[in-house]
Amino acid sequence: MLGKLLALVLLVPLQVTLLNLFQVDGAGPAIVLVCLIYWASKENLRNNLILTFIGGMFLDLFAILPTGTMALSWISVIFLLEYGKTRFQNIGVILMLLAIWLATIFEYGVSYLVATQMGYFIEVSLIFNQALISLIYNSVLLMLVWFATTLLGWRRMYKAEPLPS
Repeated sequence: MLGKLLALVLLVPLQVTLLNLFQVDGAGPAIVLVCLIYWASKENLRNNLILTFIGGMFLDLFAILPTGTMALSWISVIFLLEYGKTRFQNIGVILMLLAIWLATIFEYGVSYLVATQMGYFIEVSLIFNQALISLIYNSVLLMLVWFATTLLGWRRMYKAEPLPS
């Protein structure tokens, strides 16, 4: 878990600096969210909640939204993903994609609600467009992460061992 916390410390600044260069209409890839969903498929609920809370709060420190907005929207999806893990035994890429879609929709929905409560006027069509672009980015990013780790895991599992002599 310590390695994942250190990874969050590196991924959050990466997301708010370098990955912002790939934004389209204000929406870009969310590497922190993708990693949290991927890790949630491998870890227990306690570790997932800690990682999601810390990752969401850390990302909120760099964002203009009030602290807790990301963590609030992502933690609900982690609970749903944990339910899916117990219900379906093995979590596959389809369930992770559904979790990414839900988390992205929750993130934009909660952000919209918080912004409107703070007195900002934001068009719903703008939020919808940004959420759709972010869904595409996050889905492609998750597929890349899943493919890379699956391929690396497969090679490690089936590594050729020398025959006994």
